[in-house]
Amino acid sequence: MRICLLTLAWVLWTPLAQGGEGQSPAVASEPASMEAGPWWRQLKDPALQNILDQAFRANPDLEAVRALKKQAVGRTFQQASGSLPNISASYGSSWAPTDTLGFGFGLGDMPGSGEQNEVYSSGQASVNLNWNVDVFGQNISMIRASQRDAQAVGSDVYGQQTRLALLVVGTYLDAVTAKIRLGRLETQLKTQEDLLEALTLRYAGSEVGALDVLQQRQAVANQRVQIPNARLAYQSMVQQLAVLMGKVPSEPVAVAEELPTLPVVPSEVDVALLVADRPELSAARRRLQAAKSRHWSAWAGALPQFGVTGQIGEQFFDAGERSTTQFWNVGGTVTLPIFSGGRTYGGIRQARAVVMESEARYRSAELSALQRAEGARVRDREQGSLVDALESQREAADQAWELARERVLNGLTPYLNAQTTLSRKQQAELALLQGQRDALAARIEWMDSIGGARIGASANEGKK
Repeated sequence: MRICLLTLAWVLWTPLAQGGEGQSPAVASEPASMEAGPWWRQLKDPALQNILDQAFRANPDLEAVRALKKQAVGRTFQQASGSLPNISASYGSSWAPTDTLGFGFGLGDMPGSGEQNEVYSSGQASVNLNWNVDVFGQNISMIRASQRDAQAVGSDVYGQQTRLALLVVGTYLDAVTAKIRLGRLETQLKTQEDLLEALTLRYAGSEVGALDVLQQRQAVANQRVQIPNARLAYQSMVQQLAVLMGKVPSEPVAVAEELPTLPVVPSEVDVALLVADRPELSAARRRLQAAKSRHWSAWAGALPQFGVTGQIGEQFFDAGERSTTQFWNVGGTVTLPIFSGGRTYGGIRQARAVVMESEARYRSAELSALQRAEGARVRDREQGSLVDALESQREAADQAWELARERVLNGLTPYLNAQTTLSRKQQAELALLQGQRDALAARIEWMDSIGGARIGASANEGKK
């Protein structure tokens, strides 16, 4: 019996102690190298990491999923109770008229009873044992199924954490982009105001016409109008970050002055291998294993069931003089299911159908993950090419503006040509900023789609 109990304890505790595939790197011990951590570690932005750490601790949606994991672990321990002996203590006592003693046997007073009380009492106290011996693993299989379910929920926790990280990082990138854009709009306003001042001075010297000055004033006004909207966009992103961190929207959140550096990933990766680390695939795999365990448990329900019973205790009788006697008994039972109205057969068929459903869901999740990874790889590559093109466009616009500015101030080119050149330069600056933000988002999606936790280690190996 001791060996059975120790085996059951090992079966129950080992997978739960390991935490399953769903354990989150963020809640485990810190990795020895930032390169080997999850994808959000690759961004190496202290302000962003601080926001993520707080979000992982206080985000209510993530807390709700963690509570589901605790519920699943609790159900596992409940399921385990069916394989353990059921031990109970009982005490019972009754009182009756002494005259009734021996009445059923046609006797008056009990022989040799002598003087007796009018009421006698009797009863017993015992310790009882009932144990359904799980010879064919029916309940052990259900315990394993509960363990797999708990581990699947653990993967769901990590999946929720990665989704939260994607949302936080995307909002953070929007906030930093809005902050940089606000600064650039203010710089562009200063450039337009400087040009207006120069044209005003030239107008005083009759070198340019009034129309040029008025048109430049209009350009300054148009530039100034964009600033309040940019400031509002920045404040809105910061408020969203606060909510994701579990704070009230009015609490301040610090963001960096620049976008994070684009992480480096290997040029060649085994997508199918890395996609297997995706939390939804891990959860689907565990649920498939749980379904197979329940399928075997359904089959085991059609096999003989064995049980052990035992009792030890003391009986007493008191009719004026108390007498006691100790007793014990041990028994065993064997139950062979013969006919259950189709309940066992139906349970087996249902369990098999659940296995088939779980296999189909796992395959569907695998194909969806592969599709997302391949699409993310293409977007990452094309977004990189777009940023290169935007960079070249911005450089050309800068050069054109420097030349146009010099020529318009010297009266060598019409004002409208210079204003058009300046507008294109400013548009190129903002387009490049948005392109850099989109490139980061594409790289993050690519890293997340292939698991995230292993890509950093691969990149680190490539550097070595």
